[in-house]
Formats: sequence, structure tokens, C-alpha cells
Amino acid sequence: MKERIETKVCTCLIFLIGGWEILEYALIAIYSFRLEEDIYIAGYLAGLGLIALIGSNLAFAFYYLRQTMGDRGYADWIRLFPVTQCLLPLLVGLVNLKLVRFVFSGFFGMENCLAQFDKPMTSIHGYLKMLTLFQCIFAYAPIFLADLIIISRVGWGHQILVLAIETFLLQILMMILIWIEF
Repeated sequence: MKERIETKVCTCLIFLIGGWEILEYALIAIYSFRLEEDIYIAGYLAGLGLIALIGSNLAFAFYYLRQTMGDRGYADWIRLFPVTQCLLPLLVGLVNLKLVRFVFSGFFGMENCLAQFDKPMTSIHGYLKMLTLFQCIFAYAPIFLADLIIISRVGWGHQILVLAIETFLLQILMMILIWIEF
């Protein structure tokens, strides 16, 4: 049986919710431009947030391959999990950097979620914090503004309104979880 005692609940919630951010931001941008009402500014803001999210993901993927994989303890540990070793850099770069939390989340005590680091602050946690804060400022802020524009201008019944309310609430939850984790 797997031990749930080792599970870091905030960390698990961050990587599970974070995996949906890129899709939500893209949908807000697309729906904003497709809706006949004049909410193009929300589409531009969502596009800006999406670009910031993608840029920070690519920066972290580059950092992960150069620094984190250079950590001796982590390199020895990750060799035991070849699927994680191949998929993690792709998922971090293409979906969200928050997915890297999977390897140190302790998810029900699974071995591939208990990464070992020799120097965790210099190999992963320092840059993870920096780029997560970058995302909070440069990706979340434009999306918050886009959400507020959509909520104030779109009538009930449109999918984009539901999506705006959802992203608004999920981003608040994500910031609370990140604050608790840090």
C-alpha cells in the first residue's frame, strides 16, 4: 500500500491545477476574439498572459535540463524512472512548469514522486520560485484583467463568462496554494 502521509497536498494541487492553465488561457483568447461583442482587449490580455506562461515554461525547461539534471542526487534518482526522465522536460516546456512539482510531491508515497536532490535550493527550488512568481505577475495579472473585462461585459449564458469566472477563482486558489507552499 502507498503511504499518503508523505503526500504534500499543496504541491499536488498546484501541479494538478497548473496543467490546465495553458488550455484555459488559450480558450479565453480565442473566445474573446470570436465573440461578437467588443471584448477584443480581453483577448489581447489573455494572449499576453499566454505568451508569458509559455515563455516562463520554456525558460524553466531550459533551466531544468541544464541545472536540475546536473544535480548529482537528482541525476542518480531520475535514472531509475526513464519515462519520467523523458516526459518531464517536455511537459514542463509545453504545458506548465508547475508540473515539475510531481517529482517531489510525495504523491501517495510513490517512488517516482520522491525525488532526491543534493542541493535543492540551487538545483531546482530557487528558479522554480522565481519563475512561479514571474508567472503570477506577468501571466496571472493580464488574465485577471481579461476575466474582469469579460465578467463586466458579457451576459450570462456565454461559455467565455463561465471560463472567466473559473480562471478567476482558480488563479486565486493557485496563488493561495503557492503562498502556503513557499
